[in-house]
Amino acid sequence: MPELDYMVLADYVRIDNGIAHIIGANFDTIYASQLPSARTVHAALRFVASRDDVPGASHALQLIISSEDRQIGSLTGTVVIPDRSPGTPVHWRTGLFIDMQIPLLMTTYGDYAIDLVLNGEQLKSVDLRVVPGRPEV
Repeated sequence: MPELDYMVLADYVRIDNGIAHIIGANFDTIYASQLPSARTVHAALRFVASRDDVPGASHALQLIISSEDRQIGSLTGTVVIPDRSPGTPVHWRTGLFIDMQIPLLMTTYGDYAIDLVLNGEQLKSVDLRVVPGRPEV
């Protein structure tokens, strides 16, 4: 099974030829002047596969979005182990970037969480809070 290298929340993610372009990364607070409010949040994910991971093997990916008192949504996807490039050193771990766009509907102020589950196993949880007002500049 591939290993999660990192997961960050961002305003924008573009993946191009094995490079992740990430803008507005690693925030943990969203300011909302009124509720309900909607915002698209990107989860930039990077997995690494070892030589023991079989190229072409797929793994079930799920993001579970929760507020303090309930699950408010989930997204599903697949992590597919990429082929190893010719000449890749035996010890090299092959990286794989994934951008998941999360349509986040915020109906209450407070704490939210985005949990990453791979093949039924929770690998990461990212906390996010929604607060009233506007950020100080």
